[in-house]
Amino acid sequence: MRVIINDDLVISSNGESGLYLSPPLQGLDLPPIRTASGNYSGRDGGWVASQFFSSREIVVNGVLYGQSCDNADELRCLMNSMMPIRQSFPFVYVSTTGQRYFADVYLRDLSIDIVSKNYAPFTITLVAPDPYLYDGGTDDDPGNGWIEQPIYKIIGGGYVTPYVLPVQWAASTQPAIVNNPNDVLIYPQIVLEGTFTNPEIINETTGQFIGANITTTAGDVIVFDLKERTVTLNGGSVLPAMTGSWWPLVRGDNYISLMSYGGSDDDEGTIRYRIAYTGVGAGC
Repeated sequence: MRVIINDDLVISSNGESGLYLSPPLQGLDLPPIRTASGNYSGRDGGWVASQFFSSREIVVNGVLYGQSCDNADELRCLMNSMMPIRQSFPFVYVSTTGQRYFADVYLRDLSIDIVSKNYAPFTITLVAPDPYLYDGGTDDDPGNGWIEQPIYKIIGGGYVTPYVLPVQWAASTQPAIVNNPNDVLIYPQIVLEGTFTNPEIINETTGQFIGANITTTAGDVIVFDLKERTVTLNGGSVLPAMTGSWWPLVRGDNYISLMSYGGSDDDEGTIRYRIAYTGVGAGC
């Protein structure tokens, strides 16, 4: 069992780096649930209007043990430098079965109690604004948790009549199938690179779409980030040009297609997403 903070700070149950995990490791189950509720006036009972997840607080308890006084000081310096304030950094939890869970976190508190020259218990308190945990990939690089799939402009197949033998059949394309295995709604990124005219990306499973009333040329890159609710062209915001809505990937198969209204437009884009979990063990 390991915790990896900001890629380089490793805290494990066997203390491989001189930093030992000490139970409990808190905040990796369901995030806090906030409930809009109240009591009925003049009669028994009450009402619940809605429920939402709040931000997640993660608490890592452990022990710093240096092989020497100098080594202990190096470990203290490493912990302080790996967790700066006012900026987010990656947090990865590796379970005993090897499953990796990822979150973007901020430092809320770091307490390192000096007990002896080379021994110090510590508590790290982190806050993750996004309540969900995400697939952390297959190694220590949290970027490996991303899944990328091509999406295609829908093109009909067949042949034109009258025709000359032998018949030259035109290839067709179908919607991409994107599977969300869990109940958590996943808000993906859509990346379109090249020439597009008023592009739209449709989730045919839900009937929703997102698009932009813009025309691009070769080398341009449009990014629809449905989680962060941004639309950019070559890194600059073009949010006023957005059409449609911020749709998610629902549980099961989602059929995703691309539309673009220029005759010589490119016919392929990319959808990027991470599998999301409400907590460690969810979706098993």
